[in-house]
Amino acid sequence: MASMKIMGVKGELTTRLTHGFRCLPNQGNDMRWQYTNLLALVAKSELLSFILSQLMGQHVPVNKFDPHMWKEVMNSDYAIC
Repeated sequence: MASMKIMGVKGELTTRLTHGFRCLPNQGNDMRWQYTNLLALVAKSELLSFILSQLMGQHVPVNKFDPHMWKEVMNSDYAIC
């Protein structure tokens, strides 16, 4: 489960996102693969464009800096750490 804590530091809002994944030791590799797979799906998606479009009430195109970033995410070691 992810929880977000917002705190005021010197008059500015900062956000910290923490993850609380738990599993048995023999399921660690599978959990790591699942997490990496989810991150790759987010990287492939148009999630940012969708969220902005919903907020603005009109289509907001967002160009990706690297359209092949999802491949790097899938090839990364320990993306969960």
